[in-house]
Amino acid sequence: MSETETLYDRLGGQAGIDKLVNRIVELHLQNQTVGPRYWALDDIVQAMQEMDYPRPVCDEVLGISYSLKEEIVHK
Repeated sequence: MSETETLYDRLGGQAGIDKLVNRIVELHLQNQTVGPRYWALDDIVQAMQEMDYPRPVCDEVLGISYSLKEEIVHK
């Protein structure tokens, strides 16, 4: 690892970060304690993927939705 290598590079660039984020979301959804809070967000991403939106767009919408989860995810 070089001193100038960024965290982005160390995580494997876009492909590595996508893989990491997918796994984190998957684990959150499987968790019986926190999973229900994320299920609505998963439905949003699934619908977007079924409509062939590009992955970066799905990720951006997921990020925005997560930041607004208190407004869109009901307990």
